[in-house]
Amino acid sequence: MLSRLATVWRATTSRTTAAEPRFIAASTLLIGASLAGTLTTFLAFLLAAGVGVSAFHPVTYAAIEESAPDRPGWAYGTFEFWGSAAVFAMFLVHGLLLSSVEWKTILLITSLPGLAIGALYLLVSRRTK
Repeated sequence: MLSRLATVWRATTSRTTAAEPRFIAASTLLIGASLAGTLTTFLAFLLAAGVGVSAFHPVTYAAIEESAPDRPGWAYGTFEFWGSAAVFAMFLVHGLLLSSVEWKTILLITSLPGLAIGALYLLVSRRTK
């Protein structure tokens, strides 16, 4: 049922517009996980965030295909490079923070950029309409 609703919604929105609520929802769910009081609640938040995040790459690949048809290799390479660089940076940030704060605080802190990215997508997509 949810998959069908998502498919219908995606068919009626641009790929950029489809990305903004996913960033915001995923970050909000990860923040919820960081504040969860029980293991069951924590796992439920992580599961919901994982389901939402699983659509990022397919949507992005489609957007790259549409926006860079003349240089898809360069576009895909750039996308994957910066994604890998961000994962590496996050490992460094987590490692540095782990020596001074607990893991739930790290999850909270590192979930905040997704809210900013979602808001940026929202702002950009509204200006380009």
